[in-house]
Amino acid sequence: MGLMRIGYNIDAEHPGANRQAVADAQVNLHSTYTLLLDDHKSGWYFSQQIRARSPETERIARTFMRKDAQGGWDGNLWEAPDGNSPTGFLSPANYMNFLQNLNAPAGTIHQVLCEPDVHGERLRTKIAWLCECIKEASRREMRLCVDNIQTVTLDEGELNAGYYDPLYFTLSQLPQHILGVHAYWLGDAWLNTTEARMSFLSLNSVINPAMFIDRSDAQLQADYIAQPAKAHLGREELIAARCRKIGAKVPRMVYTEIGPDAVRLAQQGDVDRINGQPAMGYPTMARYWRVHYPQWMHHQTMFEFCKWLNRSMPDYIAGACLFGYDTAFENGAYHVEDAALQRALEDYSAEVRSGQTPPPVEPPPTPTPTLEQRVAALEQEMRALKLRVDNLGK
Repeated sequence: MGLMRIGYNIDAEHPGANRQAVADAQVNLHSTYTLLLDDHKSGWYFSQQIRARSPETERIARTFMRKDAQGGWDGNLWEAPDGNSPTGFLSPANYMNFLQNLNAPAGTIHQVLCEPDVHGERLRTKIAWLCECIKEASRREMRLCVDNIQTVTLDEGELNAGYYDPLYFTLSQLPQHILGVHAYWLGDAWLNTTEARMSFLSLNSVINPAMFIDRSDAQLQADYIAQPAKAHLGREELIAARCRKIGAKVPRMVYTEIGPDAVRLAQQGDVDRINGQPAMGYPTMARYWRVHYPQWMHHQTMFEFCKWLNRSMPDYIAGACLFGYDTAFENGAYHVEDAALQRALEDYSAEVRSGQTPPPVEPPPTPTPTLEQRVAALEQEMRALKLRVDNLGK
């Protein structure tokens, strides 16, 4: 029996008009992991649904702690003020008290930190604080998913200098806890992998800069292609390699966020804003994917990437939570809420879990569109542009 490692990252506080449909989408995937943001504000509705109907799915609960109007403490909780702590800052014990008082359903894994980007002495302080959180949680029989860094921000010099070693040794000693990571891809998932990470693939295409609204995005993709070691996908292998070198067990990792990146690969105006936020990721990929993958519909291209990820991720990657399943609030800018994609993923999950899937194969080479296909795509864009112009005149 295989594992469906592709699940969703869900904003449980703002799930949209039909929260039952959102819960059903995750339940029906029967994935190894899901992430639920602020589910305590729903009375743990999503956790209870998933626990009852998809008990094989591990639930990671992220609890947002507001700092001010600009954001929260997620990236530097160890620096949050705490009048009840001798240091004046949030102690691991007091943070565990806070999480326990949320009264999460049994089996909940609590996320600790979200995309911290600190270096030098602040990094050492963060690592020490996380180690104490893990030890404190273990004493209380709680489980944590810690760090959740953007892997692209991982500094290899600090990694190789041992800054992260105490965390890896602590996770090695207390393996019930998880190391969370965030990773995204630019346009093509399989162009963002690197040698010895997941699966090494030849570069099948080079993105045309004209595809991008923001030319700096085109430069970023070009840099990734020229320097694959800096790609988002696959950088967790740097962590695994460090663990092997120092004699620590490679920790179980989960992509608590993964998906197409914040890159506007779209004709300006195709998808502009969602819920007041600039559209990003999956909703903006139609034009690029239409040219590079003319044999697939929009949802099918995303499905092929997900299918490839599920079979290509290293064994130490236990799950991947697509960001994000909902069209409400800020996640809507990236949303992957798509009925056709959902049906394809559900069918694939059933195949994987029944053991009926074919043996792993490399993804197909990115096709070079024929002249006729390019002309057809251009004509389609011209018709869409004319329609938008006509609508403006009404």
